[in-house]
Amino acid sequence: MTLTITGETTTSLIGTPTTEGTYPVTLMVSDGNSSEQQYFEVEVVDSGGVDWHVVGQEGFTDGIASDVNLEINSIGVPYVMSANSNNEISVYTFENASWSLLGNKITGEQGQAAMALAPDRTPYIITVNCLLKVYKYDGSNWTQVGGTVGNGYHMDITVANDGTPYVSYMDVTNNNFNIVDYPNPNSGQFTVLSNYNGKFQLLDIQGRVISEGILEIVDATSNNYTYTFNHSNLSKGLYLLSIANEQKR
Repeated sequence: MTLTITGETTTSLIGTPTTEGTYPVTLMVSDGNSSEQQYFEVEVVDSGGVDWHVVGQEGFTDGIASDVNLEINSIGVPYVMSANSNNEISVYTFENASWSLLGNKITGEQGQAAMALAPDRTPYIITVNCLLKVYKYDGSNWTQVGGTVGNGYHMDITVANDGTPYVSYMDVTNNNFNIVDYPNPNSGQFTVLSNYNGKFQLLDIQGRVISEGILEIVDATSNNYTYTFNHSNLSKGLYLLSIANEQKR
């Protein structure tokens, strides 16, 4: 199979298998001076005679999209939530044959967010901005609902039939594995501080390892471990940090 790039965000796969299964694909990326290979898989699934088609215009998000969430309200209107490389959360709605931004962008952290629709079709979002916060769309802009929820990640949100929003998240306040990275966002230079030692990996959004190593002890009496990253040559975008030891991840 050959993957051909025809633009910044447009690709075409030539020679896609017609038999169901998972197939390896190798993509060679070159800027004219250097090149690298990217590896991923393509899954071929029988559509049952129903073809997929693009709804509205392609590439309607603000740059490269991450943490994408799709919801459809009770009258069939779809909403798409995504985070851009600046960790801003945006929601788009599809009406009049086009995708359009719904209200203002919401400032977040690390592109983490979740969306839900209330029975009255009001969209809600939970995201991290220092602490967890819930927002709802008031018809023109996103406004915060109540105070901060807590300190955590892996969040989700749903709205009950009476319009009450409920959230779930992993509470890092009560989690013995506490990790802080600062500053965030940054230009490739930042420090990670943890109360546990462990192996770390810095990965790009495709899962490729940028660097890895071991958190080094700072103060044996307080069990604080740290590592300072210096990757000022990295391209602007979203990167993932994984830290794990034998007990925790």
